[in-house]
Amino acid sequence: MKLKDNGPYNSVYGKTLVGSLFVDGKERDSSSGEWFRSVNPACVKDCVGEFPLASEADIEEACL
Repeated sequence: MKLKDNGPYNSVYGKTLVGSLFVDGKERDSSSGEWFRSVNPACVKDCVGEFPLASEADIEEACL
């Protein structure tokens, strides 16, 4: 996991957590390249994390 600086449109507070998938003991992004954002429910302008959206292929690879 990493932290990135927030731009003026990403968040209200501090930094945003950037996650990754762990497949075969390695950290990586989703094979689809898609991401989802997790927001603070008390302040929806505050993005607390961005995470790769695992595809079916990613899940298959991780479970083998």
